Amino acid sequence: MGALMKKYYALIIVFFCVTMNGQQRTFLGLTLGNNYTETEVRSIIPETTNDFYRVSSWADESESVNEFKSGFETPMAVFLADAIIPPVTVTVEPKQKSKNYPEYRFNFTTTGELRWATQIYDTSCGLPSVVFQQLADSLSSIYSMTPIEGSDGLQCLFEESGLTISLAKEEGNVMLLFADMSSLRDAVSTLSPTIQDTFLGLKLGNKYTLEKVKALVGIKGDFLNSNRTANGTLVSFKKVAYAGKIWDFGEILLSHEGEFSKITIYDSLEDFYEERNDAKSTYDSYKESLDKKYRTALYPITEEKGQNFSSTYLGSNGIALELYSRRGKTANGNYRRFVGLDYTHLGILNRNLEAMEDEL
Repeated sequence: MGALMKKYYALIIVFFCVTMNGQQRTFLGLTLGNNYTETEVRSIIPETTNDFYRVSSWADESESVNEFKSGFETPMAVFLADAIIPPVTVTVEPKQKSKNYPEYRFNFTTTGELRWATQIYDTSCGLPSVVFQQLADSLSSIYSMTPIEGSDGLQCLFEESGLTISLAKEEGNVMLLFADMSSLRDAVSTLSPTIQDTFLGLKLGNKYTLEKVKALVGIKGDFLNSNRTANGTLVSFKKVAYAGKIWDFGEILLSHEGEFSKITIYDSLEDFYEERNDAKSTYDSYKESLDKKYRTALYPITEEKGQNFSSTYLGSNGIALELYSRRGKTANGNYRRFVGLDYTHLGILNRNLEAMEDEL
């Protein structure tokens, strides 16, 4: 690719051909969300660009994963790179480098669906910041661009259509990404299990009175107490029967609005060698059962740090499940070994986090 033209106004004319609803979805004749064969891609691009561009490579699966990971470092993009391997990356470069047009990267699914398109601007002229700012100004005049947390990039997300636009500097180049997030979310959903959401007769997300919770807890456990916390009312109980075992303790969190948002069921052990082995045995047994029920290409997400272990499963129904064995401090300051299960309603959790930030 040649150096960018010093007159950047042409970028708006050539590359920001916005559709009637204010969202660009077509690039060199290829439209996000549509399906294409390799033959169609190779024939469409020259026809729609007066032969200015050519398909220079048709990458295999491993190459596309590496390309995607190296090109986009936002948290969502990295997650998607790990979660959904784009099977084909097509690189399209200008035939006449003196025209100073950007290079394109297109990513397709196994069925040929175009999920995202990337425009890569060569900044070998030594002006990446200038190029970035010119593009940022042009994009901001069309879209409501917002900063990407933890970087100097910008992004815009259209909730209804699922289109997302990201602008970032990467390895000396300036990269502009247009992605069909609705398609990506659908793909993530198909790879996510449906997590159990009902416990002791209570369903996560539903509203209950404290009296109702106490009554249902009493069927399979012994009520201890209830306390007001920053996130709502915490109901504690002991000797709870769940999943073929009598657990030492359990906790149910009701939001300030009375919504059942989280349940924790766990054993509390001394943190010595024998107890650590007992906790690990419980962890391994339940992990085997959970893997049989919920394991997919994405989950569980496992973590091991010394004698601490966790396995997390995120459900397509918005429920997160964590199995853990870890050392922790009790209310009286003693360290013990805890092994148990957490089920969390992510929608309520995120809403509470947003509410706390709004109060600052």
